[in-house]
Amino acid sequence: MRSFCIWTTTTLLAAVEVREWRSWEGLGDGREPVKFVGAPVVASVRSACDLVERVPTLRDALVLNNKSTFAQFYSTAPAATTTAARFRGRHSWSDVATATACRGSAYYSSTKLDPGDPFPREIQAPEDARCALWFASPGVVAGLHFDASPNIVLALAGVKRATLLSPARWRDAALYPALHPAARQSRLDDAVARTLGHTVDIARGEALYLPACYLHRVETVSKDPAVSINAYLSSTAKDAATHLSSRTRLPGGPCALPHFLEVVGLTPSFLRDVLASRFDGLRDDFAFFDNPAALVASDAPPTTWGDCGPPDASFRASVHALLDAARAAGLGDSLDILLADRLEVEAFRLGANNFSYVAPILRGILAHLEEEEEEEEEEEEEEETEEIDEAAACLG
Repeated sequence: MRSFCIWTTTTLLAAVEVREWRSWEGLGDGREPVKFVGAPVVASVRSACDLVERVPTLRDALVLNNKSTFAQFYSTAPAATTTAARFRGRHSWSDVATATACRGSAYYSSTKLDPGDPFPREIQAPEDARCALWFASPGVVAGLHFDASPNIVLALAGVKRATLLSPARWRDAALYPALHPAARQSRLDDAVARTLGHTVDIARGEALYLPACYLHRVETVSKDPAVSINAYLSSTAKDAATHLSSRTRLPGGPCALPHFLEVVGLTPSFLRDVLASRFDGLRDDFAFFDNPAALVASDAPPTTWGDCGPPDASFRASVHALLDAARAAGLGDSLDILLADRLEVEAFRLGANNFSYVAPILRGILAHLEEEEEEEEEEEEEEETEEIDEAAACLG
């Protein structure tokens, strides 16, 4: 077992563990990124030209340039003049060749691979893994984001550079809201995102394992296109993350949100950070949705939830079970992200499933918590003053 150190000109940034590849067994349970050497490859695919021969048609392709983007994908190639384009469904390489004829364009494709396809069988991927074939021209970037599933990137051709950032640094990542179409992606300009965290390169015969919710940015840095296979792994971490963030429906109706806040003990400081990192500067909060009519509301967002009283034992047990499962699955550094997601989901439900109400509801909750915090501080000051007065009276 070795350690791969990444240096800048002045500072040692991080050490990424490097291991010899042995098998797929237990990979999804890892809690830190790992670079593997001697990883499985597809023997007949050593370049993009080989890929054209093996895979005559592709799915879900994007033609990119450095002036336009699709979700988190874009190009760092020199100034491009071509118009970005999307290919949906099955298409041939000749379709893409026509679209990328203009100087400066870049091409990216992600093609889902079924378990019975030759590539997953050749790399001996687990049957329950979701595999995808990735092709990216030089300079193509997948912006800073995280995946709910642990996954492993196996390089077949070219070189990819991953910038890795612990989920504990979610405040720095400035993620989109959980209910945004670009959820899990960073809102940061790439010039900033690429300076965060540490980097590691992978080439043919190497692989990079990423735990669930680990933030990463990936760029093709070789002169030739990069070809890789991503295997998204089934694991307890993925299940625990999705249940804590949204899947498990908490009881209590409109009281679910205040009860959740009380049981978890979320502070005004945490909520301020969520609003600042996810919503501040976001255009009209949720006004980006395709259906403007869904944003029209006859009433203001709810600011109170009535007299809920304290959460009962059953509610407390449900929340603690979710938290315990997440910690047991190694998601300790990701808890803040998952809790922020849950806040958004419960605010969405409290606001009658109206996306435009999420941020106002969270801001209303913050104001309520700040008021309670101020009252507690005043009570503590009064108690201290009384104790001082009593002590002075005794001495007098």
